[in-house]
Amino acid sequence: MPCTGHCRLTTCRVSRHQFIVLIAHAATMTQMMEGLVHEIDLAFGEVGSE
Repeated sequence: MPCTGHCRLTTCRVSRHQFIVLIAHAATMTQMMEGLVHEIDLAFGEVGSE
């Protein structure tokens, strides 16, 4: 039976390996964003402390 659109994110469409890769990619992007925000906080913190 073909999968319907509403279950696109469930195992009927996405294999376990693909799901793990997706989670790992999301985690990496989150870490990168947190690092970027930290750098911005440092830059503005130095200016704001004057």
